[in-house]
Amino acid sequence: IKVVITIIKPFISTKFSRKLQFIDGLQQLSHFIPTEHVQIPDCVKVYDQNLSR
Repeated sequence: IKVVITIIKPFISTKFSRKLQFIDGLQQLSHFIPTEHVQIPDCVKVYDQNLSR
């Protein structure tokens, strides 16, 4: 995704670019939005747990 954003960056507005946030895991996501209000598939939770080990 980061590569695609880098390629299309000249074509998107600065305002939109500032709104993009790249995160490394679900814990970081919980700093931006309350994850209890988001349906996260179990396979994603397991994958995130395996990455953070």
